[in-house]
Amino acid sequence: MTDAAREQPMTEAQYLEFEQHAEVRHEFDDGVLWAMSGDKRVNNRIALNIAKTLDDVSIEQGCRTYIADTKVVTQKGNFFYPDVMVSCSPASLDPLTESNPCVIFEVLSPSTETRDRGVKLQAYTFDIPALEQYILVSSAEKLVEMYQRAAGGIWSYHVYRDEGDTVPIRCLETSLTLEQMYRYVDRETPQI
Repeated sequence: MTDAAREQPMTEAQYLEFEQHAEVRHEFDDGVLWAMSGDKRVNNRIALNIAKTLDDVSIEQGCRTYIADTKVVTQKGNFFYPDVMVSCSPASLDPLTESNPCVIFEVLSPSTETRDRGVKLQAYTFDIPALEQYILVSSAEKLVEMYQRAAGGIWSYHVYRDEGDTVPIRCLETSLTLEQMYRYVDRETPQI
């Protein structure tokens, strides 16, 4: 993600119109556009592994898995492009957005990590009531961090880094192993 693409704030309607014709995807945060940079191969591989593993399970349960090009809209009217998200709520009338995901994954990279851990963490956990889990997946090492909503809206934090660890995906009543998430990553880079 790069610096703000535009200095003058936009309205939500202006953003949606602009985004329909933009050559590059943009996130919309409190009236400011943020241009999305192209992901690296390793980030794409991790996101694809997650989506591929969850897609059949989500379809069987009447849910939907989205990867990269579907925006999530928060209650405050901000729009973000999660790397992967799953929704089990009725589909939005707008085919380009989702408002009620139950789990969101962001694959961390040096250019996105600060926003994923800051702005997006706050927006997702405070402004998406249906969200049960926000999962950060490192692209630099085998490391997964999960924020999970507990009773009373309190969020807990869990770290997964051991080879045999499994990350529960609560709304699908399934789990992902680190092996599934990082499968074939070594073909993209020798670092992991």
